Amino acid sequence: MSFKIINEIIPDGSSRRFLRVKGDNGDNLILIRPSNDSGGMREQEAFFNIGSHLYRKGVRVPRIHLYDRASGEILVDDLGDLRFYNIISGLSCHADIISYYKRAIKLLFMFQTRATSGFDIRWCCGSWLYDSEFSFEREALYFARYFLKEIAKIDIDSDSAVKKGLYSLCRRVDLFSYRGWLIHRDFQSRNIMSVGQSLYIIDFQGAMVGPLFYDIASLLHDPYIRLPYSIKTGLFEYYLEKIMRYIPLDREMTQCARKEFEIISILRIMQAIGAYGFLSQEKKKPFFKQFIPIALEILDEILTNCSVPLYELEWLGPYL
Repeated sequence: MSFKIINEIIPDGSSRRFLRVKGDNGDNLILIRPSNDSGGMREQEAFFNIGSHLYRKGVRVPRIHLYDRASGEILVDDLGDLRFYNIISGLSCHADIISYYKRAIKLLFMFQTRATSGFDIRWCCGSWLYDSEFSFEREALYFARYFLKEIAKIDIDSDSAVKKGLYSLCRRVDLFSYRGWLIHRDFQSRNIMSVGQSLYIIDFQGAMVGPLFYDIASLLHDPYIRLPYSIKTGLFEYYLEKIMRYIPLDREMTQCARKEFEIISILRIMQAIGAYGFLSQEKKKPFFKQFIPIALEILDEILTNCSVPLYELEWLGPYL
């Protein structure tokens, strides 16, 4: 297939290149080129395999037209420039905001209930399982290294309470009742596109198997959009209602689900804070620095409203 390059799209945190092109039949497409780092080609392979799986399962993702394994280049549908983030940022009425979030939750429900079945863990570009070790290494320590150490200037290497507390928190993940689901792991407002009346998922190459409530935590506690806590609570209950049609939950199991949501929400927002620190300092992308204070407010909000005693995080209070 031949095509003409129209312009380059600057991604948020990705090192890949995105080019808007016009195909020989006049269609607008996006050409994705791999990053130059060691995992660039593996990431492209994961995008192709996972994206093809999601499309086959009827999940709304960009259709893949071409994948050249030699170069790593991938050609996909152009979904335009309107993100869920742009839509919500332009709304002031809570009823309208809630309505749009319910649409995003329906999209997530479609992703989880359709695509978990038949997912091949060999498609993952790194670890395939979100467990306590993964959450500790890739989220809690990410938070410790790129926020506590680099920004808050806490000597985490000599303060054993920090790492012990974070590890103790992460170990709770292995006790979760609701595991073994396909998770996007970055399901937030800038990774959801709006085309006409439909929402689409992008940036899914990091998908893996993990806790059921990870992605809904990512969506509701998204620092890009500061939702009131009361709205988050109502939207999580809406999500639970949809899940209960798929997995019958009695009163005790529902309480368990809420507690798991609280724990995974803490780990997810720690990951976001660590990512913002890494991207703003190591990758020299200052755009992300503005979201660190917002993410810290969200973390404090979650901890304040958490129904689960979190003695292992008592040391964190002064830094929020």
